[in-house]
Amino acid sequence: ITAVSVDNSNSSSTLLWLATKLHTAVRGDLKGQQQGGPVQLHMEGVEVTARLSGLTRNPKDGHIYAVTDTNGSISLVDLQMADATNATTVSKTALAMDAVYDMDFDPQEEAIWLLDASNKLVHKVDLSGKVLKSWSIGIFAGRGIAVSKDKLFIMAEAQHRRRMQVDRSGHRNDVGSVLFQFDKPTIAMHIDVVQK
Repeated sequence: ITAVSVDNSNSSSTLLWLATKLHTAVRGDLKGQQQGGPVQLHMEGVEVTARLSGLTRNPKDGHIYAVTDTNGSISLVDLQMADATNATTVSKTALAMDAVYDMDFDPQEEAIWLLDASNKLVHKVDLSGKVLKSWSIGIFAGRGIAVSKDKLFIMAEAQHRRRMQVDRSGHRNDVGSVLFQFDKPTIAMHIDVVQK
């Protein structure tokens, strides 16, 4: 699994969209039960070997957005469900970014938030991929982003706190991740986001 997104558009159930390396998405409930068959993500102009680094869904129109990375070339792909098992490309936009580690759709603002951890930035883009604003977050090694009505959540590797624990069977477990919470910035903000 290379990306995950939560879909709350149906009031009776919450679906998880899980994307695989083979450009396939699987829908499931919060108990881990698959809902329907896999959805093939037909991304025109994107190599099959391209890494899928983010997936999110617009609950208003059902479009699926994916971020792909082909040898350092980052693209935002807008997909629409063609039928129950296929999503086809509506548009593909090159993004002028070094790396995107995750993304989330913001239904309140009808925008997409992108986590560019290599540059310690969060970008807010419109649905065509145009960058509306970027903010410095001061977090290196961010791996996941989620947005709520008024908050941004970023999961990161806490490298300065990284340590290894050994469990009873002798396995080493990395326990160096941390969740950061921010007030969601607005376009008018010209200062760096302040960590809470």
